[in-house]
Amino acid sequence: MAKVYILCGKICSGKSTYSQQLRKDKKADTYYVDEGLAEKFKSIFEIPGKDEINVWVEERKEYDSKMPHVEIKCYSGRTDEQKRECAEKIAEVLSQTLGCKSSSVSVAIKDIAPEDWKEKVWDANIVPDEKVLFKKPGYTCE
Repeated sequence: MAKVYILCGKICSGKSTYSQQLRKDKKADTYYVDEGLAEKFKSIFEIPGKDEINVWVEERKEYDSKMPHVEIKCYSGRTDEQKRECAEKIAEVLSQTLGCKSSSVSVAIKDIAPEDWKEKVWDANIVPDEKVLFKKPGYTCE
């Protein structure tokens, strides 16, 4: 579902600055309203006649509702509350950076015993995926 942001205000009231933030944070497209459409918006939303109107539209693509999935492997010892908070923050960041809905993100957090780390994570995931690791660990398991 698309969201429409309608910004109204006097000249130099900060609409352009706010629109830049919307484009950055929400990956929103910017549309400037022509005079005829502006008058319709003003009458529909009862906006004072001297205020300017700009419209920003945020639209998500169909595939965004089915991705992404993140799997985290870490040493055990974190509470379920910590894991939920981590998952929510990751979903929020992914939504902002990848342009997907936060509700489309799934996050799994798996506990790995320290003695199993090299076999189950380093050798199984980190080494084979080295070319697609955008954040590499600052340690080795040699």
